[in-house]
Amino acid sequence: MKYLLSLIFILGFIFRASADNTPLQIPFCADSLKIDGKLNEAFYQKTVPMVLNKFPVSKLPPEQKTMVWLWRDESSIYIAFKCFENNIKNLAKAITETNGMVYTDDCVEVFLNPDACRQNYYHFILNSLGTRYTAYVSNTLNVEKEFENEWQAASFCKWQAASTIADTYWCAEIKIPFLQFIWGEKYSLNLCRERRAGKQELSSLAQIKGGNFHTPGAFVPLEHWAGLGEISIRDISRLAFAPALNNVIGIDTNNDEQAEQMKVVLTLTPENKGDKTRIFEKNYQLKGRKKADVLFDYFLPRGKYANYQLSVYLDNKLRFLREAAVPRFFNIVIPGNIFYRGEKVPVTILNNFPFPKQYRYRILLTNGKVSSTLLDNIEYDNKVDIILTLSGISKGKYFLTFQLVDAKNNITGEISNEIEIVDI
Repeated sequence: MKYLLSLIFILGFIFRASADNTPLQIPFCADSLKIDGKLNEAFYQKTVPMVLNKFPVSKLPPEQKTMVWLWRDESSIYIAFKCFENNIKNLAKAITETNGMVYTDDCVEVFLNPDACRQNYYHFILNSLGTRYTAYVSNTLNVEKEFENEWQAASFCKWQAASTIADTYWCAEIKIPFLQFIWGEKYSLNLCRERRAGKQELSSLAQIKGGNFHTPGAFVPLEHWAGLGEISIRDISRLAFAPALNNVIGIDTNNDEQAEQMKVVLTLTPENKGDKTRIFEKNYQLKGRKKADVLFDYFLPRGKYANYQLSVYLDNKLRFLREAAVPRFFNIVIPGNIFYRGEKVPVTILNNFPFPKQYRYRILLTNGKVSSTLLDNIEYDNKVDIILTLSGISKGKYFLTFQLVDAKNNITGEISNEIEIVDI
């Protein structure tokens, strides 16, 4: 009986939200559903879905119906699509590369905006083959950034998805952990389908104009639920995992749950399997405060780390979890990897973190046995332009290595590029 009542609760809110576009309450469901794209659990048979009933291009309903289920558990949002298709043999399904042009296929799209200003949002696309596209969109910059190329925007963004194709429809299931985001005071989303089999049709949950799904001001607002947005971390994109630096993370909580204790755990996974995983843990007493401004200081040992995990608990309830690649302190721009002997090669060093001015750059050339210094004591700056002259060097394959060193000549960051030097 309890299960039946929970289903009725889910039905009422989903139907109401789809009908009048009022703030959408994402219902809670404790059932464990496998993300396999099959939609064959009892949940889907017993729960009435929403229908994508907004049509941005045509005033007429699309020929093919799209049903959507939306729910959440303690840590993730789930979205399932059932896309009816009477021309299933002509599904556009050419893209198999992650972050390729998945939007040119028959696909479903999720737009999630955890930011109150509605300027920046996350974009998830899935086609019928299960190929994914993930992006961070900034209206302030008018640019869409693919996550694989922008660690600052979203190397942390984890999500699961699967698709299946049947005779008269195709299905998609998506799971997006919401604990990985920093939420503002207001939030919104949109759910969309692009149909390309035989006839192009666009359908949407939100009422948008002109056929442009990228209209964050028109996204459907979401109602708050307990535990959402409890944690806000300032400047998390500028985490500096640097040895010999005292790093600070500012953590705020509105503490709606009146928690007594906050626990912060930082786990660092090394690049080399033989090295140790490092775990740092801090505990803070909140004592029922509504506001808490916490500084998390940690001193990192020397070593190279591949990934980090930052977890924040309130009274042992996980309220924030982010896993990401450890960011590089700097990036290198170099024109190719094959150069002539004696060639003058322009190189640019782009810095990601504000290190003290006493830090310097060093450039080495090594063939695996012998290492020689091409340039040393290069002054640290936000952007450094250099001309490397490859004279007096035998032809062959080398590693061109850039090192960031401190005042005591300790290596803080290092990037190596494989190059080849040939005769003219």
